[in-house]
Amino acid sequence: MKKISPKFIGIFFIVWGCAAILKSIYAGKYEQILWACWIGFILLGIGILRKDAWLTTSQLNILAIPWLFWSGDFIYRMFSGKSLLGITDYVFAPIPAIDLIITLAHIIALPLALIALYLLQLKRADAWKLSLIQLTLLFVITITFTTNTIDNKINCIYNPCIPLPIDLPFPLAWIIGSLIIVFLTNAILVKLFHSKKPQQNLFNTYKSPKSISPVV
Repeated sequence: MKKISPKFIGIFFIVWGCAAILKSIYAGKYEQILWACWIGFILLGIGILRKDAWLTTSQLNILAIPWLFWSGDFIYRMFSGKSLLGITDYVFAPIPAIDLIITLAHIIALPLALIALYLLQLKRADAWKLSLIQLTLLFVITITFTTNTIDNKINCIYNPCIPLPIDLPFPLAWIIGSLIIVFLTNAILVKLFHSKKPQQNLFNTYKSPKSISPVV
């Protein structure tokens, strides 16, 4: 595990997030820069590079479960040829190669983020606070700068991104779903990665093989 460079992971998230946003601007689809996943990519990268497990966890609280749904839907569609939740149907339609390359980052995002969090070692259990603040801001900004249409699924605010088991009006369903996702994910991450004892940050123990001096 220590052989994996956390800096590389951080740079990956920032580059991929910026690439997605720049592609959206170039295509004139400005509303797509508001997607929580691409903003989260950049904030994850910043958190990892700053060795900030709290910031990293706050982004995973928002994105981990959606990434699981996305990956599960993609894998099912790829092997069965059938649509499951419909989340990744667009991937199998004719789309530009650059769009395909950028969106496939969803598959490896969660494993990489969890590896980074393991290396950082989580010391705080209240990252959910930042997650809720960020989601509130995203909600306000999304409804302010986008239009409520049947095809608008930006951050799943106007329309559900997956079929819901119960029929709730929006944004009530979005609010309840967001609270469940954040608190459930935070509890799981704290259970798995929280360190109560002072320990050396594994991020700082990483050394490139080239930086290790040979024993004479």
